[in-house]
Amino acid sequence: MIQKRLNNASRSFSQMKMLKQAIAQGYVLRAFPDKPSHHKQRYYLSEKGLKLVK
Repeated sequence: MIQKRLNNASRSFSQMKMLKQAIAQGYVLRAFPDKPSHHKQRYYLSEKGLKLVK
């Protein structure tokens, strides 16, 4: 499991760490890029992220 490889017991911390890395590397985009804590925030795969899925 990824969480164990990161040596972290908190699932939410592990998910947020991976999400932040994916955003920074351009694999994931935010629906509200200027407001990261927007109450209706959604995340989408970018073109770069979609290429990994195919």
